[in-house]
Amino acid sequence: MKRIAASVIVGIFVLTTVAIGTAVAHTFVAETTLTIRKAPRGATNPGGKVIIFGRLKSANPACRSNRLVRLMKVRPGLDKVLAADRTDLEGDYRFVRHPGGDVTVYTRFMGTFHTSYGHSHKCLKDRSRNRVINVL
Repeated sequence: MKRIAASVIVGIFVLTTVAIGTAVAHTFVAETTLTIRKAPRGATNPGGKVIIFGRLKSANPACRSNRLVRLMKVRPGLDKVLAADRTDLEGDYRFVRHPGGDVTVYTRFMGTFHTSYGHSHKCLKDRSRNRVINVL
């Protein structure tokens, strides 16, 4: 009788442990959106300070905090990476540039994917719209 009771207790323990492990396992796929702005507005002098900034937005906080955003220069062929920055807790990023001539830029987030037993987290990639920096 003791053997049966012990087997039942062990069986319940194993089933409970597996059920809880399955309950905490999760998968998510979250969309992201990159915004881009610049200051000052309008044209700037050659070599003048231009701040390019924006936000990586997502409904999932894990997809906007401490994520790598790249500043890209539009050019024929492959676009060039000008700089990279990590987002803060709200998803904000910022670049300071001193352009010598007109340049068209955008920002890019390559997305992330992390997986482990029972977990899968995917933040989808995004690209901001183009922003023209007009130099006098």
